Amino acid sequence: MNHTTKLLIADDDEVLCSQMRWALAEHYEVVTAHTPEQVLATYAQHRPELVLLDLNYNQGATSENQGLELVEKILAQARPVKIIVVTGNQEREVARAALRAGAHDHLLKPVNLDELKVLLHRASAVVQLEKESATAWEEAALVEAENMLLGRSPEMRSLVQTVKKVSRTDAAMLITGESGTGKELIARLVHQLSSRHAQPFVAINCGAIPENLLESELFGHEKGAFTGAIAQRKGKLEAGDHGTIFLDEIGELPLSLQVKLLRFLQNHTVERVGGAATIPLNVRMLAATNRDLEKEIAAARFREDLYYRLNVIHVRVPPLRVRGEDLALLAQHFLQKFVAEYHKPLRGFSPQALKLMREYHWPGNVRELENKIRKAVILARHHVLLPEDFELAPQAGSRRNSLREALGALEREMLIAALRRHQGVITNVAAELDLNRVTLYDLLKKHNLDHQQFKVHSKGR
Repeated sequence: MNHTTKLLIADDDEVLCSQMRWALAEHYEVVTAHTPEQVLATYAQHRPELVLLDLNYNQGATSENQGLELVEKILAQARPVKIIVVTGNQEREVARAALRAGAHDHLLKPVNLDELKVLLHRASAVVQLEKESATAWEEAALVEAENMLLGRSPEMRSLVQTVKKVSRTDAAMLITGESGTGKELIARLVHQLSSRHAQPFVAINCGAIPENLLESELFGHEKGAFTGAIAQRKGKLEAGDHGTIFLDEIGELPLSLQVKLLRFLQNHTVERVGGAATIPLNVRMLAATNRDLEKEIAAARFREDLYYRLNVIHVRVPPLRVRGEDLALLAQHFLQKFVAEYHKPLRGFSPQALKLMREYHWPGNVRELENKIRKAVILARHHVLLPEDFELAPQAGSRRNSLREALGALEREMLIAALRRHQGVITNVAAELDLNRVTLYDLLKKHNLDHQQFKVHSKGR
C-alpha cells in the first residue's frame, strides 16, 4: 500500500477517530474531523484521496441531509477522491442516496475493521490507477483540444489557457460570442478537460424547442401530467446527472422557465412536471448566448439573479475577422476534411482565393467558413479552389469600396481585439495601441464601443 495515501475520517466521536487512526496509521496518512465545518476545511487543506464519512455524525434532526451535502461538496472540489459512507441499519436508504450522489461504497455500523481495511485497500487502488492515467489522459485531451480549437492568434491562445484553468473547477460558465464562433465547441472542450469527462454532456438549444415543450424537456414529466404524457420521462437535466449541462442560446429562455432554472441552480434539485418528488442532481452548468444579457436585463427580458448565477466565469469567443492568420489555418483544415470526405482531387487554394477570404468580413464566422468550403469542394471544377468557387466577391467588395472604409474597419477591429485581450481595462488598451487615454476614448466614441462591455464579471449572487 502506498504510505502517502491520505485518509480523512469524519466522525463526531473523537475517541473512535483516535482508535481508527491508530489502527490504520501503518498504511495511511490519517487526518480527522468532527464537525461539518472541520470536514470541509480539513479536506481543502489536505486533499485526501480517501474519506470515511459517518452520515449521522452530528446527532441533529437534519444530520443525514448534512452528510449527503458533504458528499456532494467534497466531490465537487476535486478528484480523484473516494468516499466511503458509514450508516446504521435504519439508514440504508440514506446510504443508497449517498451512492447515487457519488460515494464510492458504504459500511454499516458497527464498523468491522477487517472489512473496512478491504474497502479502503480497494478504493486506494482505484485512486492510484486514476492518478497514473490522469497525466496520459490530460495530454491526449489537450492534443484533441488543439484539434478542436485550431488557432494561433493571441485571442485564441488566451481563450484556450482560460478554458484549461476553469475546466478543473465546477464553476458555472457563461460563453458569449457571435453566431458561428464555436461556443458549443468551447463547452465541449470544458467538459472534455474536466473530471466529469466520462459522464454525460447534454446540450440543450433553448431557442430550438417550442416554449410549451421546453419545461418538460428540461425537467421531465410524470405519466398523465398533461395530454400526451403517456409515460414517465426524465428531463435533460436529470439525464446529465454527474455530467455537464450546456444551455445554448440561454437568452431565448422564457422568463417563467428562468425562475425554475434559477431555483435548480440554487437547490440542485428538480421536480418533474406533474410530480411531487424532489430529485437531487449533481451537474456542472455551462450556458452560451450571442445576445448582450446585460441589455436583456435592462429590458426586463432576462433575470439579473440568473445572470449572476450563470456568469461565475465569463469567456468570450472572438469573431473570425479578428483572428488574423487563424483564417488560413482553419481553411486548410476544412479543405483537408472535405477533400477526404468527398474524394475530390484538390491541391489547395489559389492565391486569389486566399486573398478573397482574407478580405471577406465573415459575418457567420467559423461556421460560415466551414459551409463555404464544403460547398466549394463539392462544386469545384479545377484542381485548386478559385475565387468564383466561394461566391464571396459581392459581399467583400461592398464592404471595402474605399480606402477610408477599409482603414476604419481595420481600426475598429484592432480596438475590439485589444479590448477583449485586456478585458476593457483602458490603461492597458491604450498602452498596447500606443495611444493616450483621451485619444482612445475619442476612438471608442467614434466606433460606438463601450469598454465596460468587455469587462469580465466574476461575482456571484
